[in-house]
Amino acid sequence: MCCEVVIRAGVALEPPAADACSHLELKPDPKAPKQARAFVADHLPDIDEDTADTIALLVSELVTNAVLHARTALEVGVSRSADEVLVSVGDLVETHPQPDSQAEDGLGGRGLTLLRGLSHRWGVHSYETGKSVWFTMLAAAPSGAGQG
Repeated sequence: MCCEVVIRAGVALEPPAADACSHLELKPDPKAPKQARAFVADHLPDIDEDTADTIALLVSELVTNAVLHARTALEVGVSRSADEVLVSVGDLVETHPQPDSQAEDGLGGRGLTLLRGLSHRWGVHSYETGKSVWFTMLAAAPSGAGQG
């Protein structure tokens, strides 16, 4: 499950990138978002700080949603092409996430809004045993990279 399925479906990155996917399997517990953020950051050491912060926020949102709503084992995948990063969170529930109609002053329910507003592209890809919620970000080099 996870990023290979999204790549091979042709919705993000190019198919050769599927061979370069890295994965982390997680249990649906409160530590999962922190573990996922660390995993993704370790696999994207050369991303500029603003993009890295945005990716970390979106990873937290997707993993938190999977922990709270799917309550199944989950898998975080990360892959990169020359100009784009793909992150996906797969779980074993086929139901697609729905925007929460929570009030403006509520504490939660803004994950899909953040995903829609901050990512380059995003989507949900279903397969036989569940789904992957994924997003891409344009990959920018860190400030000063390549300057000597």
